[in-house]
Amino acid sequence: MSLKGNKGGFYLRYIDTGTVLMAIITDKEVLGKKAEDYQKKLRIIVSEDFYKGDLVDENKIIRAMEKADMIVLTGDRSIKLAIKLGYVNPGSVLRIGNLSQAQVMKISY
Repeated sequence: MSLKGNKGGFYLRYIDTGTVLMAIITDKEVLGKKAEDYQKKLRIIVSEDFYKGDLVDENKIIRAMEKADMIVLTGDRSIKLAIKLGYVNPGSVLRIGNLSQAQVMKISY
């Protein structure tokens, strides 16, 4: 599966707590950006310290979404892919200014 118009890579960073594997997936072009909604008192700061990982292609992002227990997606391209794959409900995407973010928690019983 590939999205047309994929103009660049994604940053992928894993955090493994031993019980939960978190994948932080960020569109390359939003790294370092920030947005704030003063009325809702919300802010996104896409800092290199947290969001920057390995620069990877879409195939690695798809594999990361498959294997992670928790996914943090930042940027329209990665979120659009996650919606297409069924991981994210479009109504659950947080949009602040020109930035978007979605979080996924997989729960198994």
